[in-house]
Amino acid sequence: MFEAAVYRFVKAVGEESLHQVPDLDKSNLCKPLAIVVKKNKRWFWQKAKYKPYPFSLEQILTENDHIQLPCSVRKYVTYNKTSCFSASGKIGASLKSIIEADIEGSDTVQLDAKFGVVNKVELASIDDLIQLLKNKHLDLKHEFVKQVREHPRKVLCVITGVAETSQECELHAHMDVDAKEDFDVDKLHLDERTEIKDKTDKKFLLPKGTPLAYNALELWVEADGGLKLIIDSDSRGGWGDIDEVDATLKDEDTATSFKGILGLNLNDRKEFTSKIQGICKDPKMIHPLYVLLKSAVRKCKDSEGKTIELKAVTDKLGTDNDNWKYVLLMTGFELQSDNWSTITYPTAESDMLMSFFCLMEALDELEDEQIIAFAELNSDQSVSLLYLLACILAKKTVKTSDEEVSVLYSEPNTAQVFLQSLGMQQMDGATVVAGSDNTNEIQGAYRAVFALWGS
Repeated sequence: MFEAAVYRFVKAVGEESLHQVPDLDKSNLCKPLAIVVKKNKRWFWQKAKYKPYPFSLEQILTENDHIQLPCSVRKYVTYNKTSCFSASGKIGASLKSIIEADIEGSDTVQLDAKFGVVNKVELASIDDLIQLLKNKHLDLKHEFVKQVREHPRKVLCVITGVAETSQECELHAHMDVDAKEDFDVDKLHLDERTEIKDKTDKKFLLPKGTPLAYNALELWVEADGGLKLIIDSDSRGGWGDIDEVDATLKDEDTATSFKGILGLNLNDRKEFTSKIQGICKDPKMIHPLYVLLKSAVRKCKDSEGKTIELKAVTDKLGTDNDNWKYVLLMTGFELQSDNWSTITYPTAESDMLMSFFCLMEALDELEDEQIIAFAELNSDQSVSLLYLLACILAKKTVKTSDEEVSVLYSEPNTAQVFLQSLGMQQMDGATVVAGSDNTNEIQGAYRAVFALWGS
């Protein structure tokens, strides 16, 4: 519940500048001058992941001096919002399990986040930190530092500001039983007057000073441990003695990424597309499938055909939507025994396996509502949709009257819903523009559309 609330808070306030606290247990790690590790993803268009660690900057330096820089506190924003999540989505499904709901007719979970006034606690002067680091060195022998340096895509960051609650506040997740058609009576209580009372809700209080999100700046580490704080958004942190692996930051040719799917015959590709869109109607399946495929690709490189209990997969993917079984079989997985009790990973890498992996990697970048909208697209819209997305990514001007995209705006259609979910808007009713903070999602959308309908 906390994770869902801060996720929406960051989206509302400014995703580019703020990173959400991952969970309530780690909130105490998020304070000024604490260390965060940023992990750049395989492709340049994917969102990097940030993870706080129980170390402060001074703990990983060679010098033992106590670092104490003044902080300022200011009112940041007032936030009291009710958010609705699809029960079939990643966040909605998690909330549904928290409130122990089993309501078949339900399609949304409501989350009330009454944070009230949120304060910003931040370093009074970034320049003071820049000057301080000029005479400091990272302890390259520190065990934590050594572990981070083993991964070229990981970068050390330091927290410079934290958004935190200024008072005790309440989170409340609930479902509107009265509006639903079917429900599990065990989850309800009938009083003496036979009135139905909804018990499918949960509340808890956050104490004053609970961190919700944070700002962090990357560090550049020289070969001798010298430090530089990166404040230019066009520059990156990293390690001076480690060569950057270009393949991890540059996109491969899109057609090559989806070679296996593009090579299917017409009927097989239509069937594959139908199954993928069936999966997308249940967005909570996307991330578990992505994780499963990532593991399978790694095992292929080790020539290891790992076998796992099918229940371990169905517990995460569910049994109501079995489109995933068809797609896994197409990509080299094997379902063993008469009752399909186990599943075996492919023993060799194939174009189809890599294509499915790249597709799930792209879909994993999208939000629930974007995935659901993607499930309703069709081939008639694909050429215009790919053209429009490519133009937006290339920062080219596109007008709704342009011949290449006019079909998308001639009358209401599912492509418009998809574009709106991506933050696309029409300026002055004519020029298509995108939001400033959703390039990753548009890249993921372009690749997903190309995988199913591109050539």
